Amino acid sequence: TVFAMVQRRHGPGGSSTPVFEEQALRDLLVVEGFKEVHAYKLWKWLIRHPEVDCWEAVDWSALGLPRRMVELLPQRFVVRSSRVCERSDSSDGKTTKLLASVRHPSHFAPSL
Repeated sequence: TVFAMVQRRHGPGGSSTPVFEEQALRDLLVVEGFKEVHAYKLWKWLIRHPEVDCWEAVDWSALGLPRRMVELLPQRFVVRSSRVCERSDSSDGKTTKLLASVRHPSHFAPSL
C-alpha cells in the first residue's frame, strides 16, 4: 500500500524543508511533471488537519496524489517545521491567537 512507502519524517540527508515552502514544492512539481493542483490538494488537507505533523499520519487515499509524488514528498520535505502549542479564541469567535514552537530556529538566523 501507499502507507508502507512513507516511513520517515525526514528524507535522506535529513531534509527539513517544510512542504508549505511554496517555491520548493512547485519546483518539485515542475521537475517531476506533476500538476500544480496536487500541491493545493495537499496544502488544503494539511491545513484542515493541524494535528498531522509527520508523513505517516497523512491519509494518502483521501488525497489521491500520484504514487511517485507520495514517494518523493517524505524524501524532500517535512510536514511541519513548527507546531501549535497553544490556541486562544476570542469570545466573539473572530480572532484566534496561536503560540507556535519552531522546530528549526537555525533556519531563521542569518548565515555569517
